[in-house]
Amino acid sequence: MISSKDMVRDHGAVLFIYPQACTSGCTLQANGFKANIRALADRGYAVYGLSADEPAAQAGWKAEHSLPFPLLSDTDKQVLGALGALKPDRGITRCHFVIAKGGKVEDAQIGIGSKDSVPVAVAFVTGK
Repeated sequence: MISSKDMVRDHGAVLFIYPQACTSGCTLQANGFKANIRALADRGYAVYGLSADEPAAQAGWKAEHSLPFPLLSDTDKQVLGALGALKPDRGITRCHFVIAKGGKVEDAQIGIGSKDSVPVAVAFVTGK
């Protein structure tokens, strides 16, 4: 189990939220963060993914795509709700958050598209 404090104790974090593992848009988003993990790490940010998928589904998806970051599971959707990532029907809205070391949210993109999430997050972190 990873706590939010642990996520940002020693470095910043980019937390991306996706509706469902193993779908095309979510895979596009995850692979984009995978391709940019070095640029984010070089600026002091770790990457984490979060959805309501069961841990077994997360693990299979992570292995299939060799995703080099933790995938977190919030099956009861309490964290997702607290972050504003739930639709009225309890579906999940794609988002990402850039969080500074120590826990201050620097940027929040709620309802961002799978094609836009990675370049927007990377541009925010790198200033490019």
